[in-house]
Amino acid sequence: MSNPFEQRRGPFGDGSKRRARFAIPDSPVVAVVTALITLALAVVLFLSAMPGEERVLYFEGERVGPSEICETTGPDGETVMTACIEVGEFETRPTGWSVVPAVIAGVLAAAAVVVLAGVPKQLRERRQEEVARMERLTDEDFKG
Repeated sequence: MSNPFEQRRGPFGDGSKRRARFAIPDSPVVAVVTALITLALAVVLFLSAMPGEERVLYFEGERVGPSEICETTGPDGETVMTACIEVGEFETRPTGWSVVPAVIAGVLAAAAVVVLAGVPKQLRERRQEEVARMERLTDEDFKG
């Protein structure tokens, strides 16, 4: 018993392990809610993966960051150090699809469809269980 978490007895009692039970029931409502949340996440990821535009700062034909310092020539011919954002030019460039978020969005959407496809089967099984329970009832069950 080298691992202290595996000991059966401890300072707080005998340490018997309880079986973990799944706290969320397997019902059609839970399946639909889970699928809707998954679909919402897939939509957000898909929207973030779509092509768009980005603004890029250029100074003298070179891509620079807005917080970088750029050297320019002042009116008297001296070298002046200034922030690139003040002397550079922004250009708008198109961006392409982001592959990884698009693939993840597709996988999540497929998983949500699979979960939603199982809901009718769950409903049929629940109805069959209810009918079977009603058939097993006797007159004694209705006496109160």
